[in-house]
Amino acid sequence: MEVKQAYGMFSDLWKFYKKFEAINKDDTVSWHKLAQEAGQIKEKYQNEFCDNLILVIVTELNKNGGKNYGRKGKENQRDCRNT
Repeated sequence: MEVKQAYGMFSDLWKFYKKFEAINKDDTVSWHKLAQEAGQIKEKYQNEFCDNLILVIVTELNKNGGKNYGRKGKENQRDCRNT
């Protein structure tokens, strides 16, 4: 993978992570949107490295669903449907 392509991939994955970092575990609409966007990134880069990074990100989001790494309260849970 060329450096320019890797930069684009990591940039897209970072934006994806930030968009859904505080997803509520019970928000099925947002999880559906997350799955769609993950599929778009997977299709864009079409390589196993990207696929593995998407899997790690989604697993981490599922594990922490709405917790946002130590931030407390519902104010940090986002409705990701309109972003």
